[in-house]
This record gives sequence, C-alpha cells and structure tokens, in this order.
Amino acid sequence: MLERLANAINCAVVMDREDRASFYGVLRAQLQAGVVARSACETLQSLPDLPEPWYRIARAGAQAGHEGRMIAEGWQETNLFPPDDIGVLRIAERTGTMPEAFAALEQSAGSNLSFLRRVVLPNLYYLAILGVVIGLAWEAQGFLGTLKFDMSSNPAWILSEWLRTWGFFVFCIVASGITVVWHGKNNWVSPVLRRGLWIFDRESRYRVSLAFVRLAAMLSRQGASHTEILDATGDVLGRGRFVAAAIRRARRMVLQEGARWEDAISDGLLSAEHASLLAGLVPGEERSMYPEAYRTLQAVIGRMLDLKYRRIAALFRIAVLAAIAGIILTLASGIYGMTDTISINQPSLR
Repeated sequence: MLERLANAINCAVVMDREDRASFYGVLRAQLQAGVVARSACETLQSLPDLPEPWYRIARAGAQAGHEGRMIAEGWQETNLFPPDDIGVLRIAERTGTMPEAFAALEQSAGSNLSFLRRVVLPNLYYLAILGVVIGLAWEAQGFLGTLKFDMSSNPAWILSEWLRTWGFFVFCIVASGITVVWHGKNNWVSPVLRRGLWIFDRESRYRVSLAFVRLAAMLSRQGASHTEILDATGDVLGRGRFVAAAIRRARRMVLQEGARWEDAISDGLLSAEHASLLAGLVPGEERSMYPEAYRTLQAVIGRMLDLKYRRIAALFRIAVLAAIAGIILTLASGIYGMTDTISINQPSLR
C-alpha cells in the first residue's frame, strides 16, 4: 500500500506526465536512430542539466542492462513510472517494439484524457470558491451567536447549524461514494452493479477500450496474434477484475468456441459498437489491416471520450455553481434577516 502511494505521488509530482512525455520522446528519438536502450540510458547519464529523476532512471536502466536484466525491470525499481507504462515497456522490450512503445506512451502522457485532468482540474477554481463559502457558512453561527438576539430562525444560522451537525457525515458519504465508484469501475463485473455506476461505467469502458486499441495497434504491427494481444493486455491492464474477466471471456471464445475476434472482445475490451466498427475496418479478418484499423479506432474512441469528459465537466460545474449560489443566497438572506432583527429590536436596546 505504501509503495503504491509513493508511486502515485512520484507520478504526480516527481516525474509528472509532462516529464514522462519528454523522457519518452528523448528515448524514442535515440532508439529510432539505432541506439540500443542500454546505450541510450548511458548517454542520458552523461548529459548535463537534466532533471534529477532522469538521472535516476538512466542509472537504473544502464545497470539493469549491464546485469543482463530487462531495462524496464530497472525502471520499475525506481518507482517513478505508472504500472501500466512499465507493463507496456516490458512487452515492447520482449517484442522489439520499444520505439513504437515510446511513441505511444509519449502521446498518452502528453494527452489529458483523464477524469482528473478533464473534469476536476478545470473546475478547481470553482471548487476553491465553494470551499470558501462553506467556510463562511460554517462560521456564521459563531458570528450570529455574539448578538444578543434569538437568531435560531435566521437562514444563515440554520445553514451553519446544519453544516456543523451533518457536514462531516456528508463529507464521509461523498468520500465513500468516490471510493466505491473508483473500486467499481475497476472491479465490478455484474451488469446490474455496473449500471449503478451511472455515467462512470461508460467513461471507464472507454478508457479500457482506448488503452486496449493503443496496445493492440503497437503489437499487431509486429505481427502479434490475437491471443498474444490478449496476453499483453492482461499484463498491462489486467489488475482489475473487470478487465481480467473480459480477457478470460475473449480467450475462451477465441480458443474454445472459435468465435470471431471482434465478437470475442466486444462488451468488455470494446463496446459492441466499436467492435462492429473494427470488423467493418477489417473485412475478412485480413491480418495486415488490423494495425491501421486499431489506429483508426483509437482516434474514434479518443474523440468520444473527450466529448464524454466535456459533458461530465459541464454537469460537475453546474452542480458546484449551484451549491455556491445556494450558500451565498442563504448567507445573504441571513444577513438581511440579521439587520432586520437588529432594527426591530433597536428601540428596546435604548
């Protein structure tokens, strides 16, 4: 658990997406020029003014190469790369497709197709405002309590009392909901349970499909068979039960039932609609056409996921702005009620 937490922090702060995209681009350029991975790492060690994490990665890769181990294994030991990236690099190193893998990872790291980057971060400004107005509402009861009047019916007092009584409970419910959704996206297999994820089920399926076709495009260009693509997908994406179940189903349908490839990967690794599109792009299951078909499908799914994130971000922004407006209006009503109460009781104070 601690190692996974450290990896998440490293991938978000120490070696973030932009740094990884730049690193992948440098390695890709060297490998495409004919330099082997171990020599590329040794070259990076000798260059000045690179980020310190790059030197750690270069040393780990060079040392692993000298010891006869996989370069990706040395990089994994640095704990600076996401597990999915390490899985892709392991497969690429075994199949001799590291330049293609670095190109795909560079594109992936440089993109912003993730829930955090497309939904949460663009609305961080509004979330900060929401936090401020919640803080003001929380303190309203303390301020009104200093007045020598009965403020129990004041809207601001009622809101502040509600927040002090139920705020932590609501926070725990929201945090638990986020945890359940995150766990469910990765591990729930039952269609009934996944329907409970609402829009997050389709978002999760698109992300799985996008990662699958990106990996399939890279491997199919090197002549990998369908089952080899499934094996590689299991290595990279199969930590969650949802993807693992989809891979088992596809393997059973292909090897035991003799099903068509597109039928085997539908409703799991791909949606039924995307699987049908793949079949249309590869008439007669012509193997030489699959790499370009996967690339086309990658572009289509990427655009659809981008559109879905835009819609979710819009709904999220509306919800946050509605909460801000509701709290501000309640506080304003409370202030007006406070001044009214003071003006009514002013004669008695004299």
